[in-house]
Amino acid sequence: MNWLLSLIFDTSSFAHGFLVYSVIISFGICLGRKKIFGLSLGATCVLFVGLIVGYAGVKVDPAMMAFFRNFGLVLFVFFIGLQVGPSFFATFKSSGFELTSLMMLAVGLSLLITVSLYFVFSNSISLPEILGIMFGAVTSTPGLGATQEALQSLGSKQDITVGYACAYPFAILSVIGVILGLKKLFGVNLAQEDKYWEEAQQVKNRAPIYYHVKTTNKALQGITLREIREIIGRPFICSRVMHDGTITSPTADSYIYLGDRLRIVSNAEHKTAVCAFCGEEDPSIDLATAHSPIRNERIRVTESKMNGVMIEDLHLSRFDGVNITRVTRAGVTFFPYNTLRLQLGDTLSCVGPKNAIARLAALMGNREKQLEKPNVVAIFAGLAFGVIIGAFPIAFPYMPVTIQLGLAGGPLIAAILLGYFGPRFHLV
Repeated sequence: MNWLLSLIFDTSSFAHGFLVYSVIISFGICLGRKKIFGLSLGATCVLFVGLIVGYAGVKVDPAMMAFFRNFGLVLFVFFIGLQVGPSFFATFKSSGFELTSLMMLAVGLSLLITVSLYFVFSNSISLPEILGIMFGAVTSTPGLGATQEALQSLGSKQDITVGYACAYPFAILSVIGVILGLKKLFGVNLAQEDKYWEEAQQVKNRAPIYYHVKTTNKALQGITLREIREIIGRPFICSRVMHDGTITSPTADSYIYLGDRLRIVSNAEHKTAVCAFCGEEDPSIDLATAHSPIRNERIRVTESKMNGVMIEDLHLSRFDGVNITRVTRAGVTFFPYNTLRLQLGDTLSCVGPKNAIARLAALMGNREKQLEKPNVVAIFAGLAFGVIIGAFPIAFPYMPVTIQLGLAGGPLIAAILLGYFGPRFHLV
């Protein structure tokens, strides 16, 4: 029994610290899954369990605690960056001004309230403590880490996590309470709001649409789809053609004749030009019928060598009439421009003969289990890059010390860059 007592009470032991953290995390996650009045705390419940265990007097070696705290912070911000990286720059271009303005307003108000509270309670609460309370109130763990590093660089050794830990639970509960209150006050239907959101995102992200046209323009007689694209000057995909009652999946070099019906996929703003040039829209027909010999399937990109490959480099004309009509990535649907680079996890909506689609699926991988294997090399290479960025000193005029992005900012920026530019270097 001595070994068990040593494991439980020897606070200098690595095994003791690891046991404490393992029990807290596992119990917190299990407890966080329990729903009360239809709500669950999720992973946040781990914090509450940790507070209770700490209050009960359980201690862990400070060096080990510092390692877990910093390593957890790095992983937290790094994977947030990877998640938002692919759409970060596109979102910044489309609504960057609005989001940046809201961010500056939120940060400005937070600082104003924090400074005001500091002057009111300056006799009982120090500035580092009030900063910890602020980041707990806004539930910003990366902000807490960055502030800790900044204070350390200024020579302060005061622990600000106490104020953070006190404010964080109340902030979480307050946010939940406000959401429930607003939902009840305004009679919000979340399912309907989700539907509206998805429709608005499709319009905002210019999700591709499909429609049918009848070729009545005599100039189209006997020319290829490639030539039609060059003449119109608008990107579109012709996924199906019905000629003399026969439906086929065309390639760029397929010929078009008067009276043909074409199933077109393009962005909504190009529909008028395509219909006007080809002849007229034909809403009375749908070539994607059940009896059509052409299949419509979704293929997942799981083959690592396809990561970062542009669609034009696939040379789809070699696949006997397969067309990629849409690319879905992280819930956003794109038009398959020739210069669009594929990423692991992308879903390709493909149209074509069964055997040809099977060949393309084999090239793309289309094996879901492959996506479950993390690319450990890319992860730790990105973490190393993030630590280097975070340690780079930045000097500002009239500042007594240099500023560093630290373990919170460096890995976050590295992850955003890796998420966006990674596929070009075959990293994911």
